[in-house]
Amino acid sequence: SPSWSISDEMFFYLLFPFVIFLNKSYKILLFIFFIFLIFILNYKLSDNLKHYWLYISPIIRFSDFLLGILLFDIFERVKKIYAKKESPLIFELFAIFLFIVFFIFHDKIDLGYRYSVYYWIPMSLIILIFSLSKVLYSQNSVSNILSNKYLVWLGEISFCFYLIHLLVIQVMNYIRVKLSLSIDLLLFSIFIFIFTLIASAIAYKFIEKPLNKKVKEYLL
Repeated sequence: SPSWSISDEMFFYLLFPFVIFLNKSYKILLFIFFIFLIFILNYKLSDNLKHYWLYISPIIRFSDFLLGILLFDIFERVKKIYAKKESPLIFELFAIFLFIVFFIFHDKIDLGYRYSVYYWIPMSLIILIFSLSKVLYSQNSVSNILSNKYLVWLGEISFCFYLIHLLVIQVMNYIRVKLSLSIDLLLFSIFIFIFTLIASAIAYKFIEKPLNKKVKEYLL
């Protein structure tokens, strides 16, 4: 079931050549249109329909992709005036703190907004601030710590992890039931995590990386 996200991404990439050449004002207007559309759908739809239309539908989720395009435009403008004499650490910690605050209070927010617009502000700040820190600073920042090669590797296999995790949960749970194993839930979760991590590393090395290389060779 996580593969729906790949279908969405393919949809975004197909639209990208048409959107990238839009005037910035048109991009902003299109983004505002999506905001209104999300609020209208959240008001009109039942919770069951919200899950598809506001969480899975590539039409609505294109607003996230469009937000990323707008963030890049902001990044290009802001990096020219970003004061290098100021430590980025305080900004990075603020962005992380804001995300934690949003996460703590997410249960109080309507489900439809959690599916769509709720995390736009904290995640946009995290992406923008950490991107600026990575480009303009080489030390004294959280982004520098996250550039550790082991953490970068975990980031590289994270998409495989996302795609595989549900399958591993189902297989291991099937084995647990078939063998009538009595196992602590926390310990069982740790086993699932470890097996998912191993499977993700194998899939990344022997499937994702080789196929990426072949596709690039074919296209370039």
